Amino acid sequence: MRQWLPFTETEIEASIIARWHQIVEHFPEEIAVTTVCGEQYSYAALDQASNALAQALLTQLGPENCPVILLLGHSPAMITSIIATLKANKAYVAFDPTQAPGQLQLLSEATAAALIVTDHEHHALAQAAAAAQEQIWLLETVPATDQCCPAISITPDAIAGIFFTSGTISQPKGVPRSHRTILHRIWFSSNLLHFAPGHRISGIRQCGLGGGVADLFNALLNGATYCIYPLQTRGLHDLSDWLQQQKITYFHPPIVLFRQWLDLLAPDLQFPHLRQILPSGRKNSTDLARLWPHVADECVVLTSYSATETTEITCTVLDRFTPTPEGILHVGEPLPGKQVLVMRADGSPAAVNEVGEIVVRSRYISTGYWRQPELTAQRFRPATDGSGEICYFTGDWGRRRSDDYVELVGRQDSQVKLRGYRVVLSEVEDALQALPSVKQAVVTADEERGLLLAYLIAAQTPPASPATIRAALAETFPYYALPTHITYLPHFPLLSSGKINRHSLPLPQQNRPDLGTPLIPPRNEQEAQLVAFWEDLLAVHPIGIQDNFFDLGGHSIAAMRLLHQIEQQFQQPLVLQDFIFQPTIAHLATLLSKPSANATVVAQSVAAPAMQVQDITAGTARHALANHEQLRLIYESLEDKSRIRQLRNKLMPKQLQSRRLQLLLCLPQPVALSLLHGLIQQRWVQARYFSAKSALVQQFLAELEQAPTADNVVARCLFYDYLSQARLRGAIFRRIPKGTIPVEGLPMLAHARAQRQGVILLSSHRYQAPYFRSLQLNRSVIGNMETLVNSLNADQTMSEHILYSRQLELARQTLQQGGAIAIAPDVNRGHGTQIALPFHGRMHGFRTSFAELALLTDAQIFFVASDLQAYNRFSFRLIGPFDRGSTTMSHEERVQQLMLQYVTHLRRQWAENPWALPWWLMKEHLAYGPVGDAR
Repeated sequence: MRQWLPFTETEIEASIIARWHQIVEHFPEEIAVTTVCGEQYSYAALDQASNALAQALLTQLGPENCPVILLLGHSPAMITSIIATLKANKAYVAFDPTQAPGQLQLLSEATAAALIVTDHEHHALAQAAAAAQEQIWLLETVPATDQCCPAISITPDAIAGIFFTSGTISQPKGVPRSHRTILHRIWFSSNLLHFAPGHRISGIRQCGLGGGVADLFNALLNGATYCIYPLQTRGLHDLSDWLQQQKITYFHPPIVLFRQWLDLLAPDLQFPHLRQILPSGRKNSTDLARLWPHVADECVVLTSYSATETTEITCTVLDRFTPTPEGILHVGEPLPGKQVLVMRADGSPAAVNEVGEIVVRSRYISTGYWRQPELTAQRFRPATDGSGEICYFTGDWGRRRSDDYVELVGRQDSQVKLRGYRVVLSEVEDALQALPSVKQAVVTADEERGLLLAYLIAAQTPPASPATIRAALAETFPYYALPTHITYLPHFPLLSSGKINRHSLPLPQQNRPDLGTPLIPPRNEQEAQLVAFWEDLLAVHPIGIQDNFFDLGGHSIAAMRLLHQIEQQFQQPLVLQDFIFQPTIAHLATLLSKPSANATVVAQSVAAPAMQVQDITAGTARHALANHEQLRLIYESLEDKSRIRQLRNKLMPKQLQSRRLQLLLCLPQPVALSLLHGLIQQRWVQARYFSAKSALVQQFLAELEQAPTADNVVARCLFYDYLSQARLRGAIFRRIPKGTIPVEGLPMLAHARAQRQGVILLSSHRYQAPYFRSLQLNRSVIGNMETLVNSLNADQTMSEHILYSRQLELARQTLQQGGAIAIAPDVNRGHGTQIALPFHGRMHGFRTSFAELALLTDAQIFFVASDLQAYNRFSFRLIGPFDRGSTTMSHEERVQQLMLQYVTHLRRQWAENPWALPWWLMKEHLAYGPVGDAR
C-alpha cells in the first residue's frame, strides 16, 4: 500500500471531491475519523455514508451551486454531511449549535439557504433558527434509496463553503471559499508537512467553521486521521491525556488555548508523538521557550498569518534551534501564489519597518462577502493589471522588516480613541502579557465612557495589585493608555473556535478602581458635596478626597463641567489650571477656602523662571507628572506667545513653491481662474499635488448625498488643500479688503453681541480664521493641538493636556465676558465625550467640546457656511442660533441636540461645497465604516 499520495499543483484546478475520490481509492481501509468515545470510520465507510444525502440534495435542489446549512454537532455526522454537500455541488454552511438561537437566526437570514440539515438532537434549535424560506431535513430520515455517488461536474470556481467570521454580532459577514481556494491551502501544507496515512491531526475546532477547515481537509485529502475532540464539553484538563492517548502528530490550537494548555503542564510531562504545532495568533519567543521541554527535538512550530477571507497568507517553520529574538515573532513568508503588501493610507507602499495596512493579492482568496456588495467593494478590489487577481484589504496593521519578513502589529479596529487620545489595544495587551505577574491579558475599551478595561489571568498568588500593574505600564505608556479597570479571571470565555469571546467578558462594576492609594472619606460637609459631584459626573462609587480625577476616567471637558457645578453651588470662581495640577477633592476644598482662587497661576507665572520645553526629555516629562512644580514650569513656558509661534514655525516650515503658484495669487480673478484650470492639467502639478489622491477623492464624492459632477471638483479640492498646507490660503484672506466679502446673518450676530451673550462660531475651515478678525470679535481658536505638541521634545500627553486645558479656560472666560470664539470642531477631534452620529452614510464619532462650552456659559452658537467660488471670491452665511434645548432636558440630552444640529449643517455644507473642505477630513470620512457595518 502506498504510504503517501503526492498532491500536485495541477489538482488545485480540480475540485475537493476529485481529490477525495483519489484518497478513497488509494486508502479505503485507513481510518479517516475517530472520536473520544472510541468510534472509528474508514475512508470507504465515510464515502459510502455520504452518498445518500448527496443524492437527496441533488434531487431536491438540482445541480445549482447553492448553500445548504448544516446544524450538527462536532461529530462524524457533520463530516459525512460536508462530504455529501460537496458531492452534490452545494456550498456547505456549518452552524455552531453552541451559539444562541437569535444569533443563528441572523446567520440563517444572511445565508438565505433553501435547506437546513440537522438531527434529532438539534431539531428544536433548527426550528428556532430557520428563516421563513428554509426547509428542515432530519439526517436520520434522509431516504437511502440511491447510495451511488452523484455523477456531476464540479468546477474549481464553485463555492465549497461559506464561513462566517468569528465575532460576528449584528451584521454577519459570510465568506465564500471556492474549491480552488481551499485546495490551494491544502496543497501548500501537504507538501510542506508531508501529511500521509499515519498522521493524526487534532480536531479541536469545529470542523465546519473557518478555523477548522484546514485541519479537516489536511487529514481527509491526504489519507491521515482526523481526531475529533469536543473542546466545549471536555475542556482543557482532559486535553493533555487525549493528545497522548491518540498520539496526535499535528496540533492546531488558537494561541489563547495554547497558552492555557502550557499553564497546566507538569514539568515532566512529555508528548513524544507531536511533530507539528500551529498555534494560530500572535506568538512570542516566551511561548516557544515554554513548549520545547515537553516535545521531541523533531517537533516544529509553525508561525503563520491567516484570515477567514484569505485562508493562510504567510507561513514559516521554527524548531528549538531557530534563533528567535525576544518579543512578537514574525509571521513568515507569503505562500506561493500570494503576495503580501504593506500599504500607507494614501495607497503607496510603506517603507521597511513602517507600519501600514496589510493587503493580500492573489487568485486563491475569496472574491467578496456573501450577498453584501457594498462591504465587498470596501475590502475586495480587482487588480488593475488585468491578471484576474483580487486585492483584499485586511484591516490589519503590519510592517515589513529588513529581512523581508512581515511582522503583524494588530488590527486596525483595535485602535480606539479614549478621551481624545488614540490607544492601540493590542499594544497594551502585549505589554501586559510581558509582565512576569501576568499569564494572559485581554484589553477592551468602553469608548462612550472613556474606559480602558483589562482582563488578566494571574501568574502568581496572590495576584499583583492593579496599582502595581498600572505602575509597571506607566514606564512606557502615557496615562491615558493605562487600564482604568483591571479584572482578574480564572480563565477567559472562549468561542467554539477557541478564540476569546470578548462579548462575554464581564462588565466592570462602576466602583472605585484600585488606585494604589487608600480611600479617604470626606471630613466635612463641603468635601461630602464635592464627593457627590464627582460620583455623579464620573459614575464611580465610592470616591475618596485624595483620588485623582483623571485616574477615575475624567478629562478636560468633564473637569470644566465639574468646576461649573462647583461655582454654581459655592458661588466662587475656579480656574481650570489650578485644578489640573492637583486634581483631588482635598485640593478643591483648599481652593474654595481661599479668597481669590484664580490669581494663583498669574502670580506664580511672573515669579517662576521659564523652562525651555525642548530640553525636557521624555523621561523627565513622565517624572514631572508627579512633580507639580516642574509641570507648572512647562505650562508657564508655553504661556509665552512668541515661544508658541516659534514652535509653530519650526513645525510648519515654508514649503518650496513654484513661482507660477505665487504669481497666480496676484492676478485678477478672471485671468487667475482660467490659468488655474490650465495649471492643474500640467503633469508637474498633478504629480506634485494630487495624482495619488484623486481616486480617493472620487470615492469621497461618490458617497455624498448630492455628488457634484464637475470634472474640476477634484482638482480644486486638492489644490486648495495644498495651498492651505503652504499657508497661502490665509494670505488670500489677508489680501481681501475688509468688508468686501458678503456675509449673511450678521444682524443675528449683532443682536447676540448687544445682549452681551457669548458667541461660538462653528466652522470646518480653520483657514477662515484671518477673516474672523475683520468682524472685530474677541477671538480664541479651539482646535486640534496635535500639530503644536508633536514639536515638543516632552511627553506628548502631558503637553497636549496642558495646552488644551489652557485653551478651554481662555474660551470659557471669553464667553462668560460676552466675547466670541471661533471653533473648528471637525470630525472626531478635540476633547469631550464622543457621540457617534450618522453622517453621509457613515457613523462618525463627534467630540462635544463646543456643545459643553455653550451649555456651561449660556453662549449662542452659529454655524459658518462658506462658499469658495474662486481663489479670491468668498461668501459666508451665519446659520443659527442653535436651539440649546429646555432646562427640563438633561445635560446629555441637550448636548445630543446641539450635536445633531451641527451635523445637519455640516452635512449640507459637505454636499454643497465638498471641494472646499480640508483633505484630512475627507480621508477620515472614508476611514469610518458605513452605517450598520459591524466590522
